[in-house]
Amino acid sequence: MDAIKGNNTAIGQLASNLNCDFNQLQSGVCAIQAAIQEVGGKVGYSAERVINAVNLGDMNIVQQMKDCCCQTQQNIIKMGYENQLGQKDIVNGMQQGFSYTNTGLERGFSNVGFQMSQLACDLKTNANDNTQRIIDTMNAHWQSDLQQRYNDARLELSQQRQNATLIAALKTTATT
Repeated sequence: MDAIKGNNTAIGQLASNLNCDFNQLQSGVCAIQAAIQEVGGKVGYSAERVINAVNLGDMNIVQQMKDCCCQTQQNIIKMGYENQLGQKDIVNGMQQGFSYTNTGLERGFSNVGFQMSQLACDLKTNANDNTQRIIDTMNAHWQSDLQQRYNDARLELSQQRQNATLIAALKTTATT
């Protein structure tokens, strides 16, 4: 009865004994207090007189209190189910949001991975092309150098043959 009268200590002890939330129990007690006042209004009694009538066993008051308490209990149960459904909807919404976020992250990282592999491939291709250009330039230089040496050697041989021919021709004319 102390809990119904609004004693917070009694409500706390009752919540502890029933293993339920203090705030929910206090809401229930407030609903009972309101019901007592409502019943009192219906039968023309004050809240104290209703509580005394219940204590003395007045069946009309007891029946109205029982009906009111059952209705309050049903409302509390209904509120609990509605809260559970609401929480379920929230959890489902969060899971869907996480799923969308995870899918977005997977796609993003997949795109980054693809771009990284494409970039690595482009870098390898460019490096190979640059290496080939260097090799081609060096080969062209060596080929040019070789061609120049070959031409110089041919010119030198040609000069030597010409000199030998001239020397031989001058020797024959000098001895005659």
